[in-house]
Formats: sequence, structure tokens, C-alpha cells
Amino acid sequence: MSEQATATPECLITDEWMTPPEWYGRFNAEFQFTCDAAADERTHQCPVWFGRGGIEPNGLTADWTRHKSIFDNMPFSDIEPWVKKAWGSIGPKQTRGVLRTIMLLVPSRTDQTWWLQHVEPYRDGNDGGMLAEQDLIFKVRHLPRIKFIPPPRVKATTPRFGCSQLIWQVKPTLLPSLDYSETP
Repeated sequence: MSEQATATPECLITDEWMTPPEWYGRFNAEFQFTCDAAADERTHQCPVWFGRGGIEPNGLTADWTRHKSIFDNMPFSDIEPWVKKAWGSIGPKQTRGVLRTIMLLVPSRTDQTWWLQHVEPYRDGNDGGMLAEQDLIFKVRHLPRIKFIPPPRVKATTPRFGCSQLIWQVKPTLLPSLDYSETP
């Protein structure tokens, strides 16, 4: 085999790719993020982040429930722990703290085990009522290919896959409907 055929593509050498500001801006306009869960000094999008140089060194061990809205463009080489972390952080009403929204930016890999176990059973409301009991909404939005910003000395490439947003939101508290048809 030639050296070129066995070389690892530059895009697979590192997970330190940054979400383009124009994409982050669109996401942030909708969700008003208060914390970036998987970032470093170069890639963070929020003033508060978990990762190298952030308020906690590791987003997987940090407490997400102290932040109202989480943005997470995690390492694409190991997605499942991040999806589990999102479910564990926002799931039980009693332990979610101030957390109201989590948005994970993931590759649309619908055939992967992490997707089949942690996304597919809950999308489209096919969860047997578990989300409703927890006052949660879970949405999946498919996006086109996003040209992420590479780390220094790595050539920019567009991934061979589209991306998806995995969105967890606490349902807003609604006021009870009152009957004002009769006068007091």
C-alpha cells in the first residue's frame, strides 16, 4: 500500500473543531446559551465553558444543572457519553436545578448504537409518556453539512455527513385556564 492510502485524514487526528460563528449565532438566538459544555480556550462560544481553560476541566464530570441553557459540540469520536450526560442532567425533575435547555450538535449517524439507544426511542413522542411525566420536550432537527473551523495547522474540510441538533427542553409552565365567562 502507498503511504497516501494508509495515512489518517487530518480531520480524524483531532476532535478540536469549532462550530462556525454563523451557525452558533443561529442556535444561540433561539436558545440563549449560558454554558458551552465541551470547549477550550480557542473553541468556546459562551463566556462560561467546560474544558481546558474553563470553569471545570471536563464537561462530562461538571454539573450542568447549575446552568440554564447548555450548548454542546462534543468530540465526534465519542458521542455516547455526552448524550447520556444530557439525559442524566435534564431528566429527573427533582435534580435538574436551573437547567431548562440542552442542545447537542451531533453527526447524523442514525445507524450508530448511541443513536439507536439514546435518540431513536424518544424522538417523535414514541417514549411511552416518560418525557411528559418529566415535563420534557425532546426534538431532533436534521441540518446540512457544516464546515467546522479546524484547529491550527489542520486543513479545513467539510464532513461527509450532515449534522443534527438534539434538543431537550423543559416545558414552560402554563397558567391554568380560567373561565371568565361569568361576571363576579
